[in-house]
Amino acid sequence: GYVRDQCELGCKAILQRNKIKTHKEERCPQRKIRCEHCHENCKSWQLIVHTELCPKVRVSCKLGCGTNMCRENMSQHLKKDCSRVVETCKLGCEMKLPRQELPFHLSDKCELRMIKCDYCKGDFKFSDLRTHEEKCPKMNVKCDLNCGEELRRENMAQHLEQECGLVKEKCKLGCGMKLTRDELRMHVTDTCVQREIACEHCGELSKFRDMSKHLDRCPKIEVSCELCVKVIFRKDIAEHLEQECVMKEIECPFAKYKCEVGLIKRKDLHIHLEEKETKHLGLKVNAMEEILLEQSENVKTHKKEMKITINRMTEHINVLCSISNTTKLDWSIENISKFIQIDHKPEPRKA
Repeated sequence: GYVRDQCELGCKAILQRNKIKTHKEERCPQRKIRCEHCHENCKSWQLIVHTELCPKVRVSCKLGCGTNMCRENMSQHLKKDCSRVVETCKLGCEMKLPRQELPFHLSDKCELRMIKCDYCKGDFKFSDLRTHEEKCPKMNVKCDLNCGEELRRENMAQHLEQECGLVKEKCKLGCGMKLTRDELRMHVTDTCVQREIACEHCGELSKFRDMSKHLDRCPKIEVSCELCVKVIFRKDIAEHLEQECVMKEIECPFAKYKCEVGLIKRKDLHIHLEEKETKHLGLKVNAMEEILLEQSENVKTHKKEMKITINRMTEHINVLCSISNTTKLDWSIENISKFIQIDHKPEPRKA
């Protein structure tokens, strides 16, 4: 038992023979030991190193995410799954964040994330959204002139052109005033000097600025006759003066027969006619006799002219006959003496 032998496993240890077996099984650094993780055999002195490198040993994530797994899967975990790994934003904003924070950054924080416009539903980068909303045609905005209307930006031009009550325009009636549309609605109906209004007397339409001139000539306004002071419509003044006005001076109906009165008021005419009835009849008879005498003289003159004309025609015809070597033309006009005879009737007696 006291014989000494050298370990057969190569550790070069020399022990008593009765202790060699125990040494080889429990203490020799060259003994084979099976790894409890990967179940591979390795020398005892290599076990510590093997355990530190064994792919089957369970280890915790070195970044502290709390994950525990086999060492052989750790690289894959770090590459794809570990929430503590820092990555650069995929959208290009160059932010570096832990993987666990990246989804929230991509969905809610990144300036380059795509987001829908609430109005036109188009997709835009978050950094460009505010600029887009300042021009988005579908966005509801208040009227540029603060009339209180809220409408889509794309309809603003039409609103300002056709509807907005605060847009200033020139009066369409031509008075030259420039007012807002709201003011113009009242202006054209109530205050514009060019607006048309109906005359309260005759109903004729006239511009407000010309109404005073119209009233000066309106035919339905009652006025007083300048002569007799009777109140009548202006349109009837001429007829009134011509036929009715008792103060109008008119000619005596016998003025054409040389009545010496001349002009006389209509109200006095019947008295004048009664007083001068006999004289008027005499004037009328004298006038008629003068007319007859004048007509008689005209007839005489006419007959003389006819006789001269007939003689000239006769001479002319005879000349024509002599030129054509024919006998003298015999011709006669029935009752020629009746046409060329000049009656010498006694002149009418003058009154």
